[in-house]
Amino acid sequence: MSSKIKFFSPLICLTHLCNLKCIYCYQQEKDSSKMTFETAIKCLEEILDSASENQYEKTVISFIGGEPLLEFSLLKSVVEYAKNRYDLQHVSFFATTNGTLLTDEMKLYFVENKDIIRLGLSLDGAKDTQDYNRSNSFDIIDLDFFRNTWKNPSVKMTLSEFSLTRLADDIQFLHTQGFVVHGANLANGNFDWDKDENIAILIPQLTKLVDFYVENCNLQPCAFFDKKLMNCEILYKKPKRICGIGVSSHFYDTDGSKYPCAYATPLSMSSEQLAKLTKIDFSDEKNFNDETCLNNCYLYPICGNCYGENFVLNGSMNVLNKNKIV
Repeated sequence: MSSKIKFFSPLICLTHLCNLKCIYCYQQEKDSSKMTFETAIKCLEEILDSASENQYEKTVISFIGGEPLLEFSLLKSVVEYAKNRYDLQHVSFFATTNGTLLTDEMKLYFVENKDIIRLGLSLDGAKDTQDYNRSNSFDIIDLDFFRNTWKNPSVKMTLSEFSLTRLADDIQFLHTQGFVVHGANLANGNFDWDKDENIAILIPQLTKLVDFYVENCNLQPCAFFDKKLMNCEILYKKPKRICGIGVSSHFYDTDGSKYPCAYATPLSMSSEQLAKLTKIDFSDEKNFNDETCLNNCYLYPICGNCYGENFVLNGSMNVLNKNKIV
């Protein structure tokens, strides 16, 4: 991996709290912790100093939680502090939200600052799917606000076993609503995606989606089809790294502690697991490649996985969780 990473994507956790109880949430250790303004500014200054020192071409600072809009006042204060004290020519902000807490005041602020901060909506599909997965929240989300505020608004959808049977219809619904389906991810955790019945459901759903995208070739395909097949040949048997864990995607927790990524935190890992992570050299490619897959699977260059989830389930980041390949 190149020692100079051009894209910097640190995350600042404003709060552990969330107003929803999604059925697949991997953050099992939620509490009432929230970040103070002083801690947030220390994190911001460290991030921006690092961005300048390393000459990153683009820095996107993401506010997450929990639900970050529970701490809208803090989010706004941090953005305003940055605007007043830094040259943000190569810096922007992003927040992933469930969309249920937006007030008129918040909407006005995001509209006025849409060029510097963007909201990404977590939405799992049409009403039945969204309500089942995400606490009956569909009817309280203002979809028009997202569509009207940002060009090509994105949604991140997460699949539970319930929504697997509705996958094609839900993705088509999101497209008809004017959204780019930025992510279409199988839920982390204890879902057994390798079960024969799940595979039997998934194949016709993907076939239906192929037909849909052929008929609507102007649309940007969802993550399932966002694969560069040429890389199977170009990068065959060459080491890869699919994210910036521990290098360019640091996670700052509510107390200011820094962790390798949003999955590798006290919200989803034990103290023992986190202690083991401190012994990993995140700059070494060998810690991120499954040698068996690398040497024997032609599709490995386009095979996705989560290093944090690998570590939780298999005790090592480079041993793939093969019951969920995305």
